[in-house]
Amino acid sequence: MSVLQVVTAFTGEGPGDLAVLPPLLERLVNELIHCRARDVDVFPTIVVRRPPGSTFTQWMQHLQRRCPDVHLRTVHQDADRNSVEGIRTGRWCPWLTQVEDPTRWVLVVPVPTTESWLIADHETLAELLRIDHSTVLNLIGRSSDIDGVGQPKQVLDQILSAAREQGQQIRYSTLGEQLAGRVDTERMKSRSASFAAAASGLSDALDAVTHSHRHS
Repeated sequence: MSVLQVVTAFTGEGPGDLAVLPPLLERLVNELIHCRARDVDVFPTIVVRRPPGSTFTQWMQHLQRRCPDVHLRTVHQDADRNSVEGIRTGRWCPWLTQVEDPTRWVLVVPVPTTESWLIADHETLAELLRIDHSTVLNLIGRSSDIDGVGQPKQVLDQILSAAREQGQQIRYSTLGEQLAGRVDTERMKSRSASFAAAASGLSDALDAVTHSHRHS
């Protein structure tokens, strides 16, 4: 059997999301795909920006045109202004009725924003930033339900400020890449229902990819 070469594309709502989410999701794809097959190459994620002024449908059409032959198209939406269910029923499900193979499209919705996923494995975050774990926990305010942490963007800013006060220099734009190689994704799933949902969606999509490869 030939080697399976998995190619994914990612598009997100803003520049910060484009910087930090692809490495984390690529790490997750690597873990999920290697549970299914040994002879697999996972290519670097293709990142596609949203065209200025585009509607959701126009945005998705742009992604489809830019990446016609990828195995997975991963689309990020934030749940800070719309509920997850509202995003699914109002945008996502209507779009899937227009595509040829909806199993290759994956919706990822951090609740309420991307920053909640970056603080989910707060032990690893503290280790990466070289600050006391207790400092990070005090700023988060809770640890068992990261999706329920209020204003995760502000919380992460405070955590990064605490690290800088101790002489650590780290940019938000590189945080996702640095965390991707270290995080415990099982820990993240247990603390963030939205991350667990994204992992489940990717898992289902990869089942379709590997099934198609086995029968090709």
